[in-house]
Amino acid sequence: MQRFPGVVPLYTAVEMRTVDRLTVDEIGIPASVLMERAGLGAAGEVLHWFPDQRRIAVVCGAGNNGGDGFVIARHLAAAGRQVHVLLVEAESKLRREPRMFARVLAQLGIPMERVNITGWSKRLAAYDLVIDALLGTGASGAPRPNVEPVINAINACGVPVVALDVPSGVDASTGEVHGVAVQADMTIAFHGPKVGLAVAPGRFHAGRVTALDIGIPPEVDAEVGQGLATEALLALVPSVPRWGSKYDAGAVLCIGGSSSMAGAISLCAQATMRAGAGVTWAVVPEPIAPLLDASIAEVQFRGAISDPQGRLTVAAAEGLEPLVARADAVVLGPGIGDGDQVRALARWAVRTAPALVLDAQGITACAGELHTIAARDGSPTLLTPHVGELAQLLGRDTDEVKARRLEAARDAASQTRATVLLKGEDTIVCDPSGEFIVCRSHTGMATAGTGDVLAGTCGALLAKGLSPMLAGVLGTIACAAAASRAASRQSPAGLMASDLLAELPAAMQHGSSEGTSS
Repeated sequence: MQRFPGVVPLYTAVEMRTVDRLTVDEIGIPASVLMERAGLGAAGEVLHWFPDQRRIAVVCGAGNNGGDGFVIARHLAAAGRQVHVLLVEAESKLRREPRMFARVLAQLGIPMERVNITGWSKRLAAYDLVIDALLGTGASGAPRPNVEPVINAINACGVPVVALDVPSGVDASTGEVHGVAVQADMTIAFHGPKVGLAVAPGRFHAGRVTALDIGIPPEVDAEVGQGLATEALLALVPSVPRWGSKYDAGAVLCIGGSSSMAGAISLCAQATMRAGAGVTWAVVPEPIAPLLDASIAEVQFRGAISDPQGRLTVAAAEGLEPLVARADAVVLGPGIGDGDQVRALARWAVRTAPALVLDAQGITACAGELHTIAARDGSPTLLTPHVGELAQLLGRDTDEVKARRLEAARDAASQTRATVLLKGEDTIVCDPSGEFIVCRSHTGMATAGTGDVLAGTCGALLAKGLSPMLAGVLGTIACAAAASRAASRQSPAGLMASDLLAELPAAMQHGSSEGTSS
């Protein structure tokens, strides 16, 4: 993956195991040293963030995550906390390094006991902080029957919960949750954050995430294929040369709108201009063109042939051809509606656009015909669906896509040979190779029209010659920063899509008014 400034690497379980193995086998740093550093550092984080919690339960499994728990327990006890180590398995089942650190606890007289499967809820009621050291990054699938009641008891204990590396039950490589998972207030990630801490639903189990250096040398660090974007990436937004004309800044053609959804194409077209496009044309159904053209002076609205319901028809293609030829990028879909004629026009545009942002009904128009998009292979293409639209495109159930967001985004990118931007608080921008960047959105953007603003912003960036991946990532970050700036001036609960427009230019240059949102 190309390393962009401002992208924090995210690790899968396999990548992290490889890094650990190389550190031990090639560099010669013992696994016990890494475990000691992890536990010592995690203890420092707990003491910093939870200074008033005195009675601490460390819930340990039999693997290396449990070993980290034994070490943190020792250092918290040395700092004066009342620490009890609670085991899920018998001590005889502990692995080598965890067994060694468990013996140290016994020598120091730090209480350690195995809890009966039915006794967890009552046992955890005695503490004011719980540390989850159950499963770690190596676990996948649903927790075993003897672990599930422990996770349920942790979630019901009513006190702060700190997870080591990943909350137990969250798949470190995908963010998927099969069954139950610990709901942590804070996760301390060793070496670097894992994919599952950034992608839903895992992201919403992680709480505050802190990455902890445990002494892994850079010589063995993995070249990962995924990362978490920060606002530092906005430094890559192209500037217009002082000698350039409006066409050097990028020409965008927006196609969409209908009599019942004129606002969507209006927001999209305005966003292209706010995001730095030099010229924007918008082709809309004839009945709404005069009103839009009169209300938004900077965008050139063109009326095209429409049906009695005020939706564009495939007959509009003939008039669109000259504009498509002049445009650097086409944004297709906002407010365009549905129907056979709309679908036919959308597929025509997919075949002919030079660079393309496919949004809303422009995406669902290609449901069952992913080969139409795949045939653009080599032409810059960015799809910007929400979960429901992606489910339609792939022919899957919406809940299935919601539960396996990363898998769905990767499948769509592979099958369409396009970059897919799956919208959400954990927006995933994935290219056909499967590499991806996660972008944090803003909670105020969960409102009608913000997707249209995002599509227009991405269209402007694509018209400037950026790759679909970079256009999608920068567009997402810029819109989130604009939402943050707008929300700082009013209640986030009342944020509207149009509030983002005025903030976009400053956001693209300076990020949010509240600093980096990572």
